[in-house]
Amino acid sequence: MAVIIGFLTAIAQGFVNLLLAPYKAGTWFYGIMTGDERAAEAAPQLQAMTAKLAESGELAAFDAVLKKQPDLVGAAQAAIDAATFNGDAAALLEYARLKALAVEFPADDYIVNALIFGKSSDFFFMFFALVLTLLIAGLFYRPVLRSVAGGIDRFNGTLGKLASWFVLFMAFQQIMIIFLQQVFRSNGLPISFFGLELVPGDDVLTMPWFATELLLYNAIIIAFACAYTFMDEGHVRVDLIYGAMSRRVKHWIDVVGTLIFLMPSMIGLWWVSWHLAMNKIFQITSFNPLTQLILTRNFDGRIPGASSFKQINWNTSTGENFSHVPLYYLLILILAALMLIQAVGFLFSSLDKGLTSDTEHARREREDAANRGEADPEQLTAQAIQDATDAATDGTAPTTNASRPTLGSA
Repeated sequence: MAVIIGFLTAIAQGFVNLLLAPYKAGTWFYGIMTGDERAAEAAPQLQAMTAKLAESGELAAFDAVLKKQPDLVGAAQAAIDAATFNGDAAALLEYARLKALAVEFPADDYIVNALIFGKSSDFFFMFFALVLTLLIAGLFYRPVLRSVAGGIDRFNGTLGKLASWFVLFMAFQQIMIIFLQQVFRSNGLPISFFGLELVPGDDVLTMPWFATELLLYNAIIIAFACAYTFMDEGHVRVDLIYGAMSRRVKHWIDVVGTLIFLMPSMIGLWWVSWHLAMNKIFQITSFNPLTQLILTRNFDGRIPGASSFKQINWNTSTGENFSHVPLYYLLILILAALMLIQAVGFLFSSLDKGLTSDTEHARREREDAANRGEADPEQLTAQAIQDATDAATDGTAPTTNASRPTLGSA
């Protein structure tokens, strides 16, 4: 019972986080952008207060409370509440506040919160709440299911088609590599014609660099086009009993398979890959993949001012090979995200089709064909009459608009 209550509470919190997401993202962005300004403003106040406490002999007691604490203000408040600190409580809280602001890396706390949120249970239940909201709305009003699935298909379809252009880039770059190596006997760029250096400078990208960059193009195609390929049923799959099932049974199998296999696997891929990408891109000391902690200076937690984030990094020293290795880790996250979104669209589409009668499904198929100009009007009229006869026989009626003829046209 406690587990069920906890799960429902997490879902409710997910709805709240969903509503507060723009505010939270804005808070992080504002905190990151104004961190240096706040640190510069707090530094002289901290210096003056530190001198005052040192003069009164209270500085050692204050520092003992805050030593190696990830949350300085929280640690100060806890010491006051537990009555382990006998000095001036207001002064301790103010000292902790200034000490948390005037740090060497003032934006760290906001960056840490944003990064941890990306693999947190709060983020998961926020996504879960969004999908659950759309699902419930779609079960009451079925066009919602079709609209969400169609929008996701169009989004991933556009990305997949754009990513396919990298095949052409790969071909051109491979031709360039062969041409430069075999014709000009060049091992890098810039190239000098008759002693004239077209691109001056010592930072020469070698042919091995361009050759290994082709792997990045492959990764981009896989990451951005995998969901599109799934949507277009281009992935290889083994069919033992699926093909022999009826249309509606197939769709219900798709629903179960999506819930049991596809969605959990993509959520797991996102969760495992998140810390790998963040470690590489932000140069974190150690982002533990199995917890929500960032380990810094042998302390489990977040120490204000610790040099956890040196800078955003897109380069890795790999000799003559392609150097933007962190991009590969980012592409893993993109693959997981797009496939998870596609799984939601496929789930909604399969649910809608599984709940649709054969008569209604046939009518939709003819409407789609008519919209594409692939149907014969005479066949549409004859089939519409047959649908009306079937509906009168089984007591159901096709969903049509009373203001237009019952034909297969949109």
